[in-house]
Amino acid sequence: MLVGINSLLVFGIGILHFIDTFTTMYLVYGGHGEEANPILAPALAAGPLAFILIKGFVAFLTVGVFWVLRSEKNMIFVYLIVGYLFLSETISQFEIISNIP
Repeated sequence: MLVGINSLLVFGIGILHFIDTFTTMYLVYGGHGEEANPILAPALAAGPLAFILIKGFVAFLTVGVFWVLRSEKNMIFVYLIVGYLFLSETISQFEIISNIP
């Protein structure tokens, strides 16, 4: 059962990665925000395709590593923390988007 729960959490983290990519691009390229991550900021400056490729690669690595480790007993705590951070970021971005006139 733990593997099933962990699999769902890993899938959720992947979905949040995807949502974060496009909400970040919408906010940054629309002039409503800036990238706080110093590693991804140059990718945003290089253009949307570069950002999508780099962010997608990071998401692929993250989800891949998490998928391989999903049967480990204590990984659920890592997944919950990472999922919470991504969910908080996504909610914050949608809150900003909803306040754009």
